[in-house]
Amino acid sequence: MRNGYSICFGEQGNKIAKWRVSKKKIILYDVKTIQDQAIRDMSGSIKKVTACFNPSTIYADIGVFTSISEDATQAHIRSTIDSLGLFTSDYSIAFKKLEDIDKIRARFSYLAVPKRDIVKVNLLDDKTTVLSTLCPIEAALAKAVSIRDNRAAVIVYEDPDNLRIIGSKGATVFFARTVSKKEAFDPLNDMKSNLEETMSFMESEYGETVANIYVAGIKETPLESEKPVIPIEIPGLQNVSKGEEQYPELVGSIFASDYDFSPASFQETRNYKSVSKYSIGVSTAMMILGIIFLFFSMLNIHNARTYRAMADVALEQYTQDVNKLEKNYESFVKENPSSGNQVNLSRLILDFQNEPKLYNILTRIIRSVPSDVYIRKISIRRPEVKQAGPRPRAKSSNENKPKYSTSTKTFNVDIEGNIFGPYRDAKKRFLGLVSAIDKVYPGGKADFNYGKSDARFILDLKVEK
Repeated sequence: MRNGYSICFGEQGNKIAKWRVSKKKIILYDVKTIQDQAIRDMSGSIKKVTACFNPSTIYADIGVFTSISEDATQAHIRSTIDSLGLFTSDYSIAFKKLEDIDKIRARFSYLAVPKRDIVKVNLLDDKTTVLSTLCPIEAALAKAVSIRDNRAAVIVYEDPDNLRIIGSKGATVFFARTVSKKEAFDPLNDMKSNLEETMSFMESEYGETVANIYVAGIKETPLESEKPVIPIEIPGLQNVSKGEEQYPELVGSIFASDYDFSPASFQETRNYKSVSKYSIGVSTAMMILGIIFLFFSMLNIHNARTYRAMADVALEQYTQDVNKLEKNYESFVKENPSSGNQVNLSRLILDFQNEPKLYNILTRIIRSVPSDVYIRKISIRRPEVKQAGPRPRAKSSNENKPKYSTSTKTFNVDIEGNIFGPYRDAKKRFLGLVSAIDKVYPGGKADFNYGKSDARFILDLKVEK
């Protein structure tokens, strides 16, 4: 997704901004805080969303669980959380795999939040809104920090009601604690103790030494630490709204892909839209290919009609020439009834009339060739005259005899052509061609050779009257 809306659902109001990615810049604009009803009113116009939410309580941990399937992993994690007795009401789980242990186990990072904390997402229309991710604000902040710093860090986020302490490395949440300003006796001391506990926990449990402490939010509570305390700054961020706030929770949710708590109805819409885009892309590609194939088909049809017209013209011309020859012969016989060559000429004419007619041969062959088989060459030859015995030394009148027989009832016909397409299709069409030709002129020989993308064939026929 290259543009859309980013929303951070909160108790005191909901932050919303439009965003787009341009080259290496992240541009935020129209940043504002609105109430629930405003989101409900504009939900019909919000089509693409990334979102985070402020859970009232959150549990984060890393452990080894079964990795046979996603359902098995979730059941194993839920069993572990249930054994701790942390939640008195129904809760949701999101997790991501860190590394494989063996074929059936892996190390996972997981978060658990009460289900009531994610219901605000239902202010959006689950039928029209593509919700790419819905993560806790802790995961969004971890992702925002990781854009610039992939080392272990502690993040302190303050809003009017809570102080959130997050231990993270990269985009992975190791530890999370929420301090309520209203319920805590001394929020400042509670924050310091939780901060020290988080750093100690990450070093002792995971061997991760915290490099920096990042702060975000309203920053009302003073923070002192031996570690560098710096605000979250996101490289390449351009906020074109009033003010120079970074809004790391909004930017982090744009790029967060882990710990997705999206309800099933939003997941179905997201999957449907993804499949629709894929289907549209495939349909467009197939339509383009269809147009290309149609163009070549029309071109081949045009060429085939041109060649058939040329063949018809040639056959017509041949028929006319034969008719002229017969008329000339009849005229010659009438004018020269006593010619000494009349008998020989008559025999030649009779031999010629008894020969197979070329236009009949071509017509039968052309009609037997399927439309998807291309003929390159048809050769028709008279059989060669066999020489009887050894050649005499003295020059004989037989040396002037023609090489080919002038009196024959058979012709040798060679057909050369191409068949385009995959091997199986080409072979199938070739066998169909052989079968069709064999019905007209049986007993021929066939040769089939397949190259890189097409087949070449030669048919050797003996045509008899």
